[in-house]
Amino acid sequence: MEKLLDSSDADQVELRRASYFLELLERVDNDTPAPSQPESFATYADQLGNVRAALEWCFSSRGRLTVGVALAAASARLFLEMSLLAECHRWTERAIAALDDSTRGTRHEMELHAAFGLSLMLTRGNSEQVGNSLTRGLALAEQLGDLQGQLDFFERLHLFHVRIGNFQDALRFAQCGERVAKAIGDPVGLAQIRVALGISRHLKGDSSAARACLGFALEHLPATQQINSHHFNFDYRNRARITLARVLWLQGYPDQAVGMARQALEDTISLDHPIKLCLALFWASSVFLWNKDLKSAEAYNDLFIAQADRYSLAPFQTIGLGAKGELLVMRGDVEPGMMLLRRSIDALRAHRYGVLTTFSIALAQGQSHVGQGDEALATIDEAVALVEHNGDLFGFPELLRIKADILASMPNPDVIEAERHFVRSLELARRQSSLAWELRTATSLARLWSLQGRRDKARDVLASVYARFTEGFENPDLTAARHLLDELRGPR
Repeated sequence: MEKLLDSSDADQVELRRASYFLELLERVDNDTPAPSQPESFATYADQLGNVRAALEWCFSSRGRLTVGVALAAASARLFLEMSLLAECHRWTERAIAALDDSTRGTRHEMELHAAFGLSLMLTRGNSEQVGNSLTRGLALAEQLGDLQGQLDFFERLHLFHVRIGNFQDALRFAQCGERVAKAIGDPVGLAQIRVALGISRHLKGDSSAARACLGFALEHLPATQQINSHHFNFDYRNRARITLARVLWLQGYPDQAVGMARQALEDTISLDHPIKLCLALFWASSVFLWNKDLKSAEAYNDLFIAQADRYSLAPFQTIGLGAKGELLVMRGDVEPGMMLLRRSIDALRAHRYGVLTTFSIALAQGQSHVGQGDEALATIDEAVALVEHNGDLFGFPELLRIKADILASMPNPDVIEAERHFVRSLELARRQSSLAWELRTATSLARLWSLQGRRDKARDVLASVYARFTEGFENPDLTAARHLLDELRGPR
């Protein structure tokens, strides 16, 4: 290297190296057929040093910026597949800043925005810059008439708007993606976007529509994990299974839900891809928490935190902290749990996360437990207002139930208002076909009516819900409901 630098050939050799790896990486991208992906970018992991050195030279004072822009676009997927998100963010940001009249508005710029927006979102949070970059990329895909590129951006914009709590726009982007996938005529691409559509339907509280979308996706997605996606290989099959597990739990099938979530997580772990694993753990943890399997929830959360720490995924680190606080509150270690929850909620707001409901519920329950009834009501009212604004209605029945429980447990309980919220929760759960939430509310309402001496009415409302379950009878919620029914059927 010293002799080369002393000669007049150094820059020509560096240009040759950069051009060689640009051609190599672009060939891998262009030759990858859908739906299978026989040659992965990760195959060239041993050439990372060469790619990095070529990028350093391209963006140096002696380099060739036009080659650097193209190489940054071509190497972005390599960095993503290797979970080198910070590095992907660094080079795509430099390349976007270096765009000129010859490179602006090109496919390279479109590819740079796809990778930059995703890597920034996963490492730094849901900033306005992420949304702007993905929106710019979509506009370029439309200008270039690139339908596959449009589909990719609709998926990323769906993910972005889910994360910031803008669920109506998330649904809209999924629907746009569905139309493009149909225009392409690719059944696998259609199945992939149906996963996003199923997620949106689930979050909106439409379990039946969500289950139909996810069932279609699982029927048409190949069993292999190597699903082609232009810049980032989302784990579509396991995303579909985990979302379906959540839907099944809500609909009253806890055994099937837990089994499906656990198998999907084990399959994701076997992929040895930290980003896919973090996304799966983040989404699946609710199933174990809802099922009150704290041992499994803690083990998976520890794995989640370890992956987030190792790969500097700041938003996921914050979520892991909040989940740890939620577990502490559920175990009765309330004060430390509340401290972690407050820290997590504040940090997630800074990252523009709109999905804070589960942590707000845990915080409100902790506040109620330590006698901070007014603070608990304020916390839960804020969560209710956020859900009503954002439209993530799938958990709304549970929010109303928790508020009713807090009202009933105050030093001066407002029993009438508590009953009104219980009834509203019950009606909403029935409309959503959320048998699991309906059981929890019926149990809480039956306890309230039993204390008021209305035992027959309490028994009837709980028995009618309990009788509709066909599995999961060792589940803590069903066990508690059965014990209460036994009490209500016994001597007065």
